[in-house]
Amino acid sequence: MKPSNLLAGASTLITVTSALAIGQNHHGVHRKIHDKRDTVTILDVVTSTAAEKVTVIHDQFGNVLATHFPVVPEMNEALNPELADAAVNVAPDPTITSVVAVETAVNVAVPVPSPKPAPSPEPSPAPAPAAAAVPAGDGLISSGRGISWNPWVGTEGAATCKTQEQINAEVAELRHFSYIRLYSTECQQIAKILEAGWDRKLILGVWNLDEGFNEDLRRITSTVTGSKQGWSQIMAVTIGNEDHVRGDHASAPGKVIDRLSAARGVLRAAGYTGPVAHVENEAGFAVPGGIDTCLQSDFVALNAHAFFDPNSSAENAGQAVQNAVNRIKKHCGGKQVIVMESGWPHSGTANGLAIPSPEEQGKAIRSLKSTFQTDIVLFSSHDDAWKRDFSGSYGAEKFWGILGMGEA
Repeated sequence: MKPSNLLAGASTLITVTSALAIGQNHHGVHRKIHDKRDTVTILDVVTSTAAEKVTVIHDQFGNVLATHFPVVPEMNEALNPELADAAVNVAPDPTITSVVAVETAVNVAVPVPSPKPAPSPEPSPAPAPAAAAVPAGDGLISSGRGISWNPWVGTEGAATCKTQEQINAEVAELRHFSYIRLYSTECQQIAKILEAGWDRKLILGVWNLDEGFNEDLRRITSTVTGSKQGWSQIMAVTIGNEDHVRGDHASAPGKVIDRLSAARGVLRAAGYTGPVAHVENEAGFAVPGGIDTCLQSDFVALNAHAFFDPNSSAENAGQAVQNAVNRIKKHCGGKQVIVMESGWPHSGTANGLAIPSPEEQGKAIRSLKSTFQTDIVLFSSHDDAWKRDFSGSYGAEKFWGILGMGEA
């Protein structure tokens, strides 16, 4: 990371007492393969104008969890999101520790984000010509609850694309949900979900904000425009996922906003008129400049998992997530907030009052459903045996699937 000007003086961006900013694309390798959640207890975020300063995030025990800079180098992906249909060997992301002289700090409890998506053999196309900025729209019309789903199957370190037969069987289990959230375009997942007979809404995703950005957009536009329902089936398109809180994979808010504008322009040109948004957890929206990301999105797309708050028990998961929604809505000027991920693991190690077990998962899902009749995506449809655990995952990275546990 390259240090840049920080905040030495003092303007408080947001003060929260108990936040869950969780995100991650659980995604252990969920991050594409995809990443995981960051639960946050944000005590204070400060800005400064002094040169050569950085913002450092500590947990409640004084450990340095992350540093934030206005300028961040390109991501060095251990897992590239461009996998088509070939098998993929998922290499774990290296653990990176940065030692930086600091003067201003933020105290938060944030789980380390998961690794990124798997590599695709396809070369990335040449960058599309820069498009004029397209203004944010008016929000998202949500109806009912959604479920997150991914196209990967396999064991840790060896993920492959699900077959059409496997996808057909899984889609049949999702019929009681109003929409499915996809994170990327690998494995021809959009076309295969449609081929499996899914005729309800979809939330599509562009995972990689770097090399795979243009290719993800190309796959989305070509697949949807050639489908039976076309854009009328697309509820929203997300650009990135928790990019502000991925450590050395972090993307500065300015870069995310540029990608949002570019993607909106490409999608509008292809006939899509619906909402476009960047997904973060509470910690991500609280970084310096993070508020601009939610303001430039058509709605606030929030990942929030009560499990990462050691003070939240399963039966209180719904209220804990609602509290996070209320804080972020206020932080983002009253804009509509949609919970893009929220769930509870059924196996792993306890995190204070948050205990992973089948019984506790059932309590948490019932609590979430009681609190949110709409505007929520439950995480996740199935377990992900191919993901790997990391510091802060509580040994639960593989065990967030809710189907088959009796509470979906």
